[in-house]
Amino acid sequence: MTVLKSRFKGVTVLSGKTPVLGATAEEWDQALTGNMRESLVEVKRRANSGVKRDVSQATSFDLASFVAKQIRPL
Repeated sequence: MTVLKSRFKGVTVLSGKTPVLGATAEEWDQALTGNMRESLVEVKRRANSGVKRDVSQATSFDLASFVAKQIRPL
């Protein structure tokens, strides 16, 4: 069994001002996550205020059954 040695001595915690690839960690966080909390609140609000549909009344389309009915025996 091979044991791999870690090249890292320990966990490093970045502060918001830590430079990472030309920007600060805080700038990267904002660019990647944006206003995620507000976006999720807006999605939930829209989902709750939308038209409610009864799934049991929904029509479905079974492609395999449709094709099987269309194919004529050779």
